[in-house]
Amino acid sequence: VSSAVATSPVSLGDAAEYALLSGAAITSTASQIYGDVGSLAAVTCEAVSVGDATNTWLISTQVLDGGRLYASSLAAPTPAKLKAAAFDMYKSYDDAIGRTVSAGSDYTNFRGGIISNKTVFLPGVYKWNTLVQVDGDILLVGSKDDVWIMQVTSYLSVGADVTIRLRASDNDLSSTPQATNVFWQVGAHLILGANAHLEGNCLVTVYTTFGNGATVNGRILSRGAITLTNSVVTRPPPPPSLSPPPSPSPNRPHLLTPRVCLGTAGKFSLLSKAAIKGVVSLIYGDVGGSALTFAPMMVGFDGSFWTSDQLLNGSRLFASSYLGSTPAMLATALADMDAAYADAAACPVSDDGYGIYHNFMTGAIGGSILLPGVYKWDNFVHIATSITLKGGAGDQFLFIVAEYLTIVASMRIFLVADGSNGAPQAQNIVWRISEYLVLGASAHLEGTFLANNYVTFGDQSTLNGRVLSQGAITMSKNTVVAPSPSPADCIPQCTAPPPSPPPPS
Repeated sequence: VSSAVATSPVSLGDAAEYALLSGAAITSTASQIYGDVGSLAAVTCEAVSVGDATNTWLISTQVLDGGRLYASSLAAPTPAKLKAAAFDMYKSYDDAIGRTVSAGSDYTNFRGGIISNKTVFLPGVYKWNTLVQVDGDILLVGSKDDVWIMQVTSYLSVGADVTIRLRASDNDLSSTPQATNVFWQVGAHLILGANAHLEGNCLVTVYTTFGNGATVNGRILSRGAITLTNSVVTRPPPPPSLSPPPSPSPNRPHLLTPRVCLGTAGKFSLLSKAAIKGVVSLIYGDVGGSALTFAPMMVGFDGSFWTSDQLLNGSRLFASSYLGSTPAMLATALADMDAAYADAAACPVSDDGYGIYHNFMTGAIGGSILLPGVYKWDNFVHIATSITLKGGAGDQFLFIVAEYLTIVASMRIFLVADGSNGAPQAQNIVWRISEYLVLGASAHLEGTFLANNYVTFGDQSTLNGRVLSQGAITMSKNTVVAPSPSPADCIPQCTAPPPSPPPPS
C-alpha cells in the first residue's frame, strides 16, 4: 500500500464495554474471555452462576479478570443496558460503513479480496465490494494513533493458522498500533479458522464462528450468533473518547413522520388485486380481492358480499364478480391502495443528523430497537430475531423496502412505550414493500403492509394490522386483526393530492 491516510476511530459507545456482544445467542466451549459478554438472547458456557443477589449479571469460569455475563432475561436494568449497547453497536456499524474510502487504488477492492501471505496494510479506510479471504499472515503497520477501517461488503474469512498482526513502522519502532483502533465492518458473516488470530473490533452483520483455538485481541460485536470453541478473546481499552453519534430522541424532527393515508382501502384487513386464499384462519376485518377462497363460504342476502366461518365479528368477503355496488367499491379501494403505495414511497427519509434511517443495518434488522421515523432500504429487509418498535401511542413509523421483506419463524415485532403516553399503535405503522412479503411459521407482525407482489403467511403466523397487496395472499391457520383505519380526513403528505375542481363560472 502506497501511503498512510489519517482517519478517526469509530466510536463504539456503550458497546465498547464488551468483549463479545450479540443480538442473538452466544455459545462458548472451553474458552477464555477477558471482558464482559452480552447477549440480547442467551449466553451458553460452562460453570455459570449468579453474580449477585439482584440477578442482574452472571459469572463463569470462562469469563476472566472480573468480566461479567449479561443476558436480556436477567433482572432490570440489564435488558435496558443491553439494548442501549446494541443500539450503539448498530450506530458504530453505520459509522464504519459510511466512512469515505481512502484515495488510491490500493484502498478499493485490494487484490480482489484474496489476501495472501506477508501483505502489509498501512492506515486508512479500505473497501471491498466482495468477500475478503485472508489466506496468509498479514501485517497492519503504523503507530499507536493510526486507524484502520476495513469495509467488507460480504463475508470475512481468516484461514486456519493465519495471523493478523500489528507492527510498528520503521519510522518509529517505539509506537506500536493498537487493536482498539482497528475496525472490521463485515456485511455478512465472520469465520476464523482453527488457531487463527485477528486484531481489532469486528462489527458483524450475521453470525461469527471461531475455529478451534482461534484468538482475537479485540471485540466481536455481532448482530447474529457468536460461537467459540477453545478460543481466547481479549478486550482492548476502548477507542479514544469521541462524541458519540446522536441517538434518535423523542425531541428530534424525525418524530414528525408523515401519516400514510389508506382511504377506503383502510376498511379491509386483507385487500388484493389477485386471489386471496384462507385455510382454517381467523380474520377480524373485511376481505376484498379478485377471487376468494375461504371454505366454507355463504352468499349474502343480496349477492353483494359473502361470509365465511373464517371471518369473525361480522366481517365480509367482497370480490369483483359480486353483485350490486361491490365492483365499484372494490375499484375505489384498490385505487386508494395504489395511492397509499405511491405516497409512502415518496416520503423523505428521516434525518437524525447521522444517517441511521437509511439502510439501517443494511437490512438485517433482527434484534433492533427502532424509534419513530421514516426508514428506507435500497435492498431487502430480513428479520432473523425479534425487533422492537419503541415510541408513543401517536408516533408514526414508515418502512420503505426496495426489495422483499422476510421474517423468520417464531420471531415477533414488539411494540414498547417510551414514556407514559402509551405504546405505538399498529394503525400508525406502515411497511411499503416493492416485492413480496413472507412470514415464517408462528411469526407475528404489526402494522399495515403495502406489498407490490405476493404475500405468504407461514403456518399459524399472526398479524395485528392489514395486508394491502398487488399480488396473491395465501394463508394457513393464521390470525389477522385489523386495527382502526386512518382518519377519514387524512390528507396525503408526501405526494400532491389531486387538484381541486375549478369553481363554477
